[in-house]
Amino acid sequence: MAERFTIYAGEPIAGILAGYEDNRSGRINQVAADFLLLIPELAPEFSAAEWQAITDVLNGSFVDDETGLKLIWASVADSAEDGIGEKWGVDVEALAQRIRALKLPQLIAIREVVARFWTSIDGSVGNIELLRRCGAKVV
Repeated sequence: MAERFTIYAGEPIAGILAGYEDNRSGRINQVAADFLLLIPELAPEFSAAEWQAITDVLNGSFVDDETGLKLIWASVADSAEDGIGEKWGVDVEALAQRIRALKLPQLIAIREVVARFWTSIDGSVGNIELLRRCGAKVV
C-alpha cells in the first residue's frame, strides 16, 4: 500500500534523484527495492550464535558513516570485556577478525540486518528465524 508523506532529501537522496525530476518517487522506490534485494545477497555467513552476538553488540549503536562501519569489528572485539563471547558461546576475537576482513558492502549489510532485527522483534518468531527474515545468512 502506497503511503504519501514528506521527506527531506539530504545529500544521498539528492544524489540518487539527480536527473529524475519527473519521477522522483519512482526513482526512490527503485533504489529502495534494489537495496532490499542486495542485503540478503551481501550479508556475510555467520552462525546463529555469531549473528546474535553481533546484534547484541550493535544494539543501540548508531553506525551512520563509513568510519563507523569499518569499526564494527572493534566493537565486537571490545565486547569480550562485557562477556558477549560467553553469553553467546562465540570467540569474539575470531569473529571480530572475520568482520574486519569484510568489504564495505558486507558491513552495510550487517548494519541493515541488525537494524531490521531490532525494529522487528515482536515475539512472533524466534531470533534465528527473525534474523533470516531480516536478511542474515545463518549457517
